Amino acid sequence: MTRADKGETMASAVQTAFDTAERARHFRFSDLEAEGWQPFVARHAAGLSLADIEALAEAIGKQVGYEPGSDLRSFVRRIGGNLSTSLIGDLSDASPTGLYVRSASTDFLIAIPAASSSRFDQFMVAKALAHYFLHFRSAGHSSRRKVENGDISAIEQEAVIFAVTFLMPSAAFEHAFARTGGDIAALAAHFRVPVAVAEVRVKRFSVPIERAHA
Repeated sequence: MTRADKGETMASAVQTAFDTAERARHFRFSDLEAEGWQPFVARHAAGLSLADIEALAEAIGKQVGYEPGSDLRSFVRRIGGNLSTSLIGDLSDASPTGLYVRSASTDFLIAIPAASSSRFDQFMVAKALAHYFLHFRSAGHSSRRKVENGDISAIEQEAVIFAVTFLMPSAAFEHAFARTGGDIAALAAHFRVPVAVAEVRVKRFSVPIERAHA
């Protein structure tokens, strides 16, 4: 996904509604630092093929028991992760990945903006989980490669593909695709993701789906 495509996807996903009643708690980023949390900045791509990333996302989803379409925020808490909601005026200090970690620990916290929709949150949390599994937990993996000159497109592409696959694994997606006739809005509603994210999933896997239902 190019930087322009990513910007278009994110712009399409953002909504103006405030649904703070569903949030865990509000914080300022200085509060996180006081608790030992540090923003995670991915410096190395995982070095895996996109097919391997898709397979990994599906395997992790099955291993941890994620049910496609369920609330990913509740799921993160269930597996021992932390979630917090940022104050609008404090977003300039946000982690670029939305992920916070503690030194010498596998603890993680995912920050989501206060001004967003639950579907947008779903995708952002999944993308932060992608950075956690692909770029934080795999710190010693021999295939990782450094991203030069600040170009994060490879890292972001890995995270997006992982997130899209984790939220919409192949079997569940193909079943939903057949049931909805490939209607993008219906697919987005079923998996609780922004329409633009469902479009990425359809474009990425259109060939396998066409073959499966030929």
